[in-house]
Amino acid sequence: MPTKEPVTVRYSRDVLEYFRSTGPGWQARIDAVLKEWVAQHCQGHESTFLNAMNPKSGEEDLANPSGPNLAL
Repeated sequence: MPTKEPVTVRYSRDVLEYFRSTGPGWQARIDAVLKEWVAQHCQGHESTFLNAMNPKSGEEDLANPSGPNLAL
């Protein structure tokens, strides 16, 4: 099983411009930033994070893009 999964996401133009300007590997750097954010905000709350990312309805909470229960 691959360690990364291809997805389609939408980022702000300024975010993309910044990361692309850093050269090859910019997508891996976005991944690293997101992993760091998850580690900092969900440490000890893995089940909360997983529940926020997989709501019972099967849809993300679009009113709260950071996901429910992530403001710990």
